[in-house]
Amino acid sequence: MDRCQHIIYKQSLEVDFRRPGQGKGMQDRLAAVYHQRILPQLANLFDDFSDGPAALTIPALSIDCGELPEANWEETLTKNVLNLVRKELQSHHRPAVNRDERDNRDGQDPQWIEDFIYFLKKGKFPWEIRKEAISDFEKRFKPEPAFLDELAQVLHTSADAMNRLFYYFSVDFIHRLCDAVVTRISTDEAAYIVFLKQTGVNPTTLSRSVVKAYADAFGNPARESVPFSVILTSVVWPAMDTTNKTKLVQRARSLLKKKPNFVAALLPRIRDEFPALADVFQSKGIKPLQLESAHASNRHLDHPAIQRTTETAIGGSRLDESFYLNNAGLVLVHPFIGPLMQQVGLIGNETPFSVENRAQAALLLHYLVYASPALEESMLALNKILSGLHPESFVNPDGCEWTPLVEQECEDVLHSIITHWEVLRNTSIDGLRETFLQREGKLTRRADSWLLQVDSRGVDVLMASLPWSIGIIKLPWMDRMLYVEWI
Repeated sequence: MDRCQHIIYKQSLEVDFRRPGQGKGMQDRLAAVYHQRILPQLANLFDDFSDGPAALTIPALSIDCGELPEANWEETLTKNVLNLVRKELQSHHRPAVNRDERDNRDGQDPQWIEDFIYFLKKGKFPWEIRKEAISDFEKRFKPEPAFLDELAQVLHTSADAMNRLFYYFSVDFIHRLCDAVVTRISTDEAAYIVFLKQTGVNPTTLSRSVVKAYADAFGNPARESVPFSVILTSVVWPAMDTTNKTKLVQRARSLLKKKPNFVAALLPRIRDEFPALADVFQSKGIKPLQLESAHASNRHLDHPAIQRTTETAIGGSRLDESFYLNNAGLVLVHPFIGPLMQQVGLIGNETPFSVENRAQAALLLHYLVYASPALEESMLALNKILSGLHPESFVNPDGCEWTPLVEQECEDVLHSIITHWEVLRNTSIDGLRETFLQREGKLTRRADSWLLQVDSRGVDVLMASLPWSIGIIKLPWMDRMLYVEWI
């Protein structure tokens, strides 16, 4: 079953036999019937009930398949399970609300807000909802003050959420979000945005800058009162060309008495490019005003204590939060990760393992498993942990350059695994990937560690000859242990 679409947290099967010894050898047959017959048809059945972005969540479900005939128990069991599950789904299922009807309601759908904020924090939508194209999802946006305030707090706290917003959502959506923000600021501040637009600032750059400034100005209640226009100027200034900057500093001359804080915040930025004007401002008693960077605390994750603090701030994550994986076998590669990163230049004596390099490492590990670039950030939870990031860290799926050297180094790593693991000496690289690396699993967050549970297969008898341990993994850049149960 595709775990990205439907999830069964735990399943169990209880069978009573009439005669002693009747159940001998039945465990393997039951497992085969379940995985080969029942599970694929359950996936199709669940698809029939996935008729909207909302989900059907059933905390627990118990069915009784009755007495099965010994002659054809496999067919009867499969049929009974599907019929009984269908009836249960029908009893729980509520017809999806027509989208036009939903969009005509007053106010923003609370579920939309929850899903949007969750996506910005996590890089994925909640597993409870069916995957919906972002282009369709963003059409349902309706500006509301409470939503904008909550969004400001999230964006102020998390640079990852800010990056995710600008990477995944369309320019049109950012413009709409900017327009909504403008309704929340004063008339003078809105007029200043119009002025910046008239000076020729790129519309997309301006809209993004407005959203960033709004998050910094209103996302931190404890922040000292700094005018929105001052914050906006500090954000948009680096993206302005000389013509735009000239128009802005000319306007600043007329604001010396009316808005000295605005001029004071501008002063450090014009010192190099407009030194004469900077001298004029200082001669009028204006002192430079340095603003704290909006997301400084999120940009430096190299220190474990900082990483843990940021993880708590961003995720608001439950300690028992779980991530469902299709690449759980990646942990087999852990002894080779450090040398691989050195070979491709992501780490070295003079190359710190920066946040940017860690993000590239996470993408590189995906290539090891699938021989192709990552299409979705949600596929990278385990990769991020093994690269020294937390699962909520933003990783740009386009952020790694796939050169022949990089691809060859990945191939060499897999060849090395086969060479060292002697029982696999006749196995191809693709065979290693499909048999061991592309394995379903569950990753669970604990108080001070991670637990990875890997689904087992019959071929796992070969794991006994693996020449290195995978029970506990702690690479130098990881801030907590990863415990592995290959079940």
